[in-house]
Amino acid sequence: MSKTIITILILFLGFQTFSQDIKEVVAFKSIGNDDREIFCITDSAVYKYSWYLEWYWWALENNGLTRHNGIVQIDDITAYENEDEDSKIYVISDTAVFRYDWYAQSWWNLENTGLCRINDTVQLSSINAIIDNDGDTRVYAVSCGQIYLYEWYQQSWYPLSSIEISVKEIDRQKMKNEIEIFPNPVSENTTINYSIPENYNQEIMIILYNNKGTEVEKFNQGVQKGGNYSFSINCSNIDAGCYYIEITGKQFRKTGRFIK
Repeated sequence: MSKTIITILILFLGFQTFSQDIKEVVAFKSIGNDDREIFCITDSAVYKYSWYLEWYWWALENNGLTRHNGIVQIDDITAYENEDEDSKIYVISDTAVFRYDWYAQSWWNLENTGLCRINDTVQLSSINAIIDNDGDTRVYAVSCGQIYLYEWYQQSWYPLSSIEISVKEIDRQKMKNEIEIFPNPVSENTTINYSIPENYNQEIMIILYNNKGTEVEKFNQGVQKGGNYSFSINCSNIDAGCYYIEITGKQFRKTGRFIK
């Protein structure tokens, strides 16, 4: 089989990779070169983008992840590169946080001791990980609306203080305030589509943060009632990287992520 035919076959398979919708994407600049590492998740797989074979996403092995009826469960992802230029990837799979082992091509779970539980079931909704100035990995997760830090030595989660953070929840079943960001990745402009709960009538603020959590820009939307809304952001003047959008009001908060 010729090299051309093999290449076409690989690209064809690459286009067939996403049989499910992409749920989350995370990206960062490589320490050793100018390349960007990009990872994304669907409901049951983690993918890494190949710059060498453009348009192709490599599926990571899913050995070790939580399965229901034989189907892998993946809910959120975070990734970064350490000083050794190794990509570290963490995901939420059902009720636990997992880290990918490149050598074993498998996932191993962090202990979930200390996390919030409802009816004896661990609650996890978001995750983030960074490397600090000492080269140590800090893993943070949101459990029942509280932020937790993983202590590697004790293999347990500990809640961070939530003083001055007060989010009053309202009828979560009716609060369909999911954020859609398109295009994503972004080149110049991106549009945010979001919905506000029925009977809501309060001021809405849209805030843009960089990957370090620093506020980049704030947009006061004024008082908005329940319904669907769109808002465009000019991203031509911001640096390449991962950004967070926070849509917040008096009684709710929702976030989304995009990359440039």
